Amino acid sequence: MTAPVEKRTLDSDVTEVQGRYSAGSTLAVPAPALDVPAVVTRQVLRKGETVQSGSVLAEVSGRPVIGLATPFRLYRDLAPGDEGPDVAALQDALRALDLYQGRSDGAYGAGTAGAVKALYSNRGYSVPVDDELVEAVEQAETMLEETLAARPPVVSSTQDDALSDEGQSGAGVSADESMGPDAVDRSAVAAVENSIAEARAELDEARFDALTPFRVAEIVRLPDVAVKVVSAAQVGAELGGGGVTGGESESDDGAASTVEPVGGGDLGTLRVGRPSLVLRVPMASKDGFPAGGEVEVRAITDQSTVVRGVVRQVSEFRQPDAGTPGGLPGYDVTVVFEGTPEFTDGDTLVASGLEAVAPKADGLSVPVVALREDPDGAYVTVVGRGKVAVTVKATGDGYAVVEAEGLSVGDRVVVSGGADTTGAEGGQPVTGSGS
Repeated sequence: MTAPVEKRTLDSDVTEVQGRYSAGSTLAVPAPALDVPAVVTRQVLRKGETVQSGSVLAEVSGRPVIGLATPFRLYRDLAPGDEGPDVAALQDALRALDLYQGRSDGAYGAGTAGAVKALYSNRGYSVPVDDELVEAVEQAETMLEETLAARPPVVSSTQDDALSDEGQSGAGVSADESMGPDAVDRSAVAAVENSIAEARAELDEARFDALTPFRVAEIVRLPDVAVKVVSAAQVGAELGGGGVTGGESESDDGAASTVEPVGGGDLGTLRVGRPSLVLRVPMASKDGFPAGGEVEVRAITDQSTVVRGVVRQVSEFRQPDAGTPGGLPGYDVTVVFEGTPEFTDGDTLVASGLEAVAPKADGLSVPVVALREDPDGAYVTVVGRGKVAVTVKATGDGYAVVEAEGLSVGDRVVVSGGADTTGAEGGQPVTGSGS
């Protein structure tokens, strides 16, 4: 389809652009994998609250479920001696909470175990233990005590010298006769000392193995250091494959109501990611929305509430979205907010750029949907001549005022279709009636 080039006077399409608000993506908090029924025994979080890394999300069957900000989901239990990238990620998360002071070397040692222990004890919970390893420590302690008790009296230095002198004198007096009943076989003493050293080593090893382990079932990954609570299972809720059942929830007005299942046995839902607004900004209004620039945002239904945001990203020029009636070409501008605005996810918002833009303009005009852009800049495709470079002065009411060499009133520009764009650029007419 084509349209004629006209002469128009337009006010610059300056500030107001509509877009859709996103409160961020949601993250389901799964129930921990326990050997006993998973029942919420303590509710910690409520809808609207912020979860920080290291926070207890809930208590399930008497055990805490703790959120940690890690770059990926921790996928296995960890114990002293384990190594891997998951250990390093855990160490980073614990250091951010001022619980771990060592290097993130990926080795689960005493420092990491101590930090995990502090993670639990600082929040009022008993630390994970392995009963078999604790029992092994007790056995090693008993073995050391018994070995020490069997240790014979140490040969005194005087007796040792006497034994040496008697041996050199050749008097034929035995060591037992020379030193009396306290004398011992020094080889036996050495054997006992070796046994004691082995018992001490076994105890040290048992104590290392019994250091605080890491239980992945009690940890939930947070993709950010702070996220919002969307929903949370209440005390008494039983978490299972059919969703959360039982218990009561508290509505916004404080009234109790039956808990609605949060789905799939999940413990709750968190909102992650920064609130944002995506706008399709026309070509002539791009200067009003530069990266880093401020914008004012308000809901269509509530013009009185104005929130300021910052342009985080400006995309490359985009053509009209396929299948979107009335979709316009332009730039996708992403606006982010410092706090959490009181908008609802999916709301249509109006944004006004605060940067100076081009004033009213007049001159040759083409439909905005006829504008294209490539690495060389903006252009239109003219029937019979192909691509013609243009400079956009202003847009408004669906039209753009442009400057271009050789473009005249009455020329026809391609609006949509474009199957014969190559032919048009080669000088062949583009088939189709005008509009």
